[in-house]
Amino acid sequence: MSCDKEKLFNSGVLTDERPGAVLPPKDLWGGKKGGLVVVECPQRIPCNPCNTSCPTGAIKTFADINDRPEIDYAKCTGCGLCVAVCPGLACFVIDLTFSADKALFKLPYELLPVPEKGDSVECLDRTGEVVAKGAVEAVTEPKKDSTIVLHVSAPKSLVNDIRAIRVPCDEKENNVIVCRCEEITLGEIREWIDRGYDTVNEIKRALRVGMGPCQGRGCSDIVIREISRRAGIPLDEVEPGTVRPPVKPVKIGLLATGGEE
Repeated sequence: MSCDKEKLFNSGVLTDERPGAVLPPKDLWGGKKGGLVVVECPQRIPCNPCNTSCPTGAIKTFADINDRPEIDYAKCTGCGLCVAVCPGLACFVIDLTFSADKALFKLPYELLPVPEKGDSVECLDRTGEVVAKGAVEAVTEPKKDSTIVLHVSAPKSLVNDIRAIRVPCDEKENNVIVCRCEEITLGEIREWIDRGYDTVNEIKRALRVGMGPCQGRGCSDIVIREISRRAGIPLDEVEPGTVRPPVKPVKIGLLATGGEE
């Protein structure tokens, strides 16, 4: 078991197996219907929802809340409850018995729009690069304050690589409201970027994005990301735009009284 620690700590990307991030035994994994949990939590941190949520005790009780998870694979049923409650999105379930050439990945998903059964999605590796296309087989909506779990079928050969999914850009995604203050959708922002408006201030003047009461606190990062992606500008070279102090509407009658009220 080895890992390039310097790469892990500098990039945040797990480069290999290490304590707290170990794949299940191949002889057990390949024949376990329902799949087995994969936990990639290599650093000691005070967190144990994976253990407290496990109904079978497959994730062993921590002697110290800072311990890295240890798994009794014989007890794991692949239920995915730990996937839904892990605040670091570090738990996954992978079922190698799904079909001859595909595995079923049970992955956490916290973005909008939420894909539906039958939708095609992009499978991402640990660095966020697309490595395959997948199909949504089921969507599990757990209890309150838990994360949605997507069941995605994808090539079995990528069990060591696929760790997240992304919904491709489509009409459903374009209808998502990005700027809640001005009710501006992602599609509108993309349309103006494609017209050549490739700075935050230009988008702001055209659509009033970021000019509402929150002054862009909820949307500016998304606008910057879209400019980078669609205009081909490195993310760190996209200027954040002008931010002004928050304002609050004041009635003219209040001004007339000198603000005594």
